[in-house]
Amino acid sequence: MKENENTSVSTLPVAFSQLRSILIGGSPGEKFQASELLAKCAHGSPEALIEAGNDTIPEIRQTAAWAIGKAQLDSPEARALLQRLADDEDKNVRTKAIYALKTLGGIYVRFPG
Repeated sequence: MKENENTSVSTLPVAFSQLRSILIGGSPGEKFQASELLAKCAHGSPEALIEAGNDTIPEIRQTAAWAIGKAQLDSPEARALLQRLADDEDKNVRTKAIYALKTLGGIYVRFPG
């Protein structure tokens, strides 16, 4: 890894924490900008989106699903997360996850039980 790449990876938890705070309590405009930033960093740090998709707050999970679709982040981990989020208890999370799966060319399959 190059030196500047190490810096960006080491600051990822701080940056994600700041984005998370904005997504929870920011104005609609700030939330939109934070969502866009999360999508832009998806390819360099897909683990940030996976972490966001496992958050306890529905708005964060919803944003993660949207960002995965927007960034076209097609990985086994991302698809597994979207499949799980497609059955989330929150309707908005489910909607964004199903949309992201369709964006990636995936099929949402709901298993009984």
